[in-house]
Amino acid sequence: MHPGIVKVKQPDGTTITVRALGNHDFSYYTTIDGVLLYKSGFAFYIADIKDDGILYPTNYIAHDKEERSHEEKLIIEKQNKTIFYDKISANSNKAQLLREPIENNTTLLQSFGSPRVPVILVEFSDSTFKVNNPAKTFDKYLNAEELFNQTNDPEMGKNYGSVKRYFTDMSFGKFIPEFDVYGPVTLDKPLKYYGGGYSSSENMNDIFKDACTAIDDTVDFSGYDANNDGNIDLVYIIYAGYSQSWAGNSTDCIHPKSGILTNNMYLDGKRLCRYGVNNELNATPADQIKNGLLINGIGLFCHEFSHCLGLPDMYPAPGSIAERCINQNLDYWDLMDAGEYTQNGYRPTEYTSWERERLGWMTIDTLKSPCDATLKTLSDGGKAYRILNDKDVTGNEYYIVENVQKKGWNRYLQGHGMLIYHVDYDDYYFSLGGCKVNNMAGHPRMSVIAADGIFMPEYFVYSVVNKDYMNNMEKIYNQALINKYSYTYITTDIYKEELQGDPFPGINNVTSLTDDTSPSASVYSGGFMSKPITDISEDTDMGTVSFKFMGGKPNGIENINDKIQSNMIYSVCGQYLGTDITILNRGIYIINNKKVIKR
Repeated sequence: MHPGIVKVKQPDGTTITVRALGNHDFSYYTTIDGVLLYKSGFAFYIADIKDDGILYPTNYIAHDKEERSHEEKLIIEKQNKTIFYDKISANSNKAQLLREPIENNTTLLQSFGSPRVPVILVEFSDSTFKVNNPAKTFDKYLNAEELFNQTNDPEMGKNYGSVKRYFTDMSFGKFIPEFDVYGPVTLDKPLKYYGGGYSSSENMNDIFKDACTAIDDTVDFSGYDANNDGNIDLVYIIYAGYSQSWAGNSTDCIHPKSGILTNNMYLDGKRLCRYGVNNELNATPADQIKNGLLINGIGLFCHEFSHCLGLPDMYPAPGSIAERCINQNLDYWDLMDAGEYTQNGYRPTEYTSWERERLGWMTIDTLKSPCDATLKTLSDGGKAYRILNDKDVTGNEYYIVENVQKKGWNRYLQGHGMLIYHVDYDDYYFSLGGCKVNNMAGHPRMSVIAADGIFMPEYFVYSVVNKDYMNNMEKIYNQALINKYSYTYITTDIYKEELQGDPFPGINNVTSLTDDTSPSASVYSGGFMSKPITDISEDTDMGTVSFKFMGGKPNGIENINDKIQSNMIYSVCGQYLGTDITILNRGIYIINNKKVIKR
């Protein structure tokens, strides 16, 4: 879901403030004070929570707290939120597994070179494109090489660059996708047929069947199987209208997503398999009236397209305890979390160094012994460094240090300086089969170590920090939040200030991370890292950060990545295939930069 709060006009003429939560597989809505809502079309009703944990509508239109009748208050008091949250937490992995059943397969799009992807522009019987010349506009949106802020292109709105330019920049020119735009085609059915209801019920099989059939006579789909595995590498749809991910839009809309189709459809002898779907317009119809035509930001497209390359979501599952805890994820610091919505998606956050290494675009060098280090940003040709937890025999738990500055794609981030990520890698948790990476409260596997000790997710914005409404686990993991903000209403200004306090040295001038500092250099295996990072400083004129590792001075920067990547397998064309060679077909693969032949 698009993070944040929206004001929505109800059928009775009142206005309600609604919080949108969830993701492309399950979404839900609450009022500012946490009342669960049932959405039907554009209207929000007070939800009735049955014993099965499912939300049903009552007959009561929802209102903000100060406008509720006595009857509404009585209905709200009966809401058993525990049953609902337990239900969606238990089902989160199951729902995601249906979307992405296999991680180690050859259906992922290759992450090197210039793979071609067909993109079908789709209209419906009741919804057509609003942008002028959709084919020309979205060809530019997807394929333009120049930055839009340099050309002042009004058709692209506030987008900083195209989808192709984003991935060209993230990969340092190693991955330059080409998008072949077809259509628009008009389907006979209305939008509601494909998108009606909540996101988990959307009919992706039918929309791709209908759209692909509409262009099959003029398109040779066999040309979109680069690795000749019998599957079309990827088919994308951009549909006319709005996204269900914005709370102010109708549930008739489709929620942008990606995954694997299950209709076993063949086109020109190739199986329709992996898909992605995205919307035309940003925000809501009310925003369009107020601000004029707003073409969608590329952030959503880039996020879902990244799943097609093999990258997982970095946010906790909707409704999980982890979603309601601090120090648990990456939020706006990464595209695969809330960074898809930076500047409303017009300038999405850059990939982390971990993601770029995962896709084979860079190598993260490892710090082994004392040294002085200076970091430029990755976009300026800089490096990131890995610090291993020597107490973890697998070599899979480590810190990554990286310099992030407010320029380029990262121009609209709230803070700048050195980010320190804590990674505890595991094939299962980092697979596409669910929001598993950061879904265990107290044990996130890819998170930011906030310099000020509080990494606050946007979940807390527009709410009061009240321990009386937290369960025991939430109280434990939110203790630092409670100590600082107990009974405080969290405004956007407070949230932005917390983001500014995440990097080192940051607004609080935090210059060290050691076993004895607060926050401390803690790890899951062995208690503490015992490799102090000290004397952290930032040269704002040069855009660099410097630090001393284990006391500093000697140059101990070495590349020992064989230990880290010993089980990562790539095809000869650069496609990541997982870590289990036993399930792969006979052929030639690349492991640790060496050719391996499976006979």
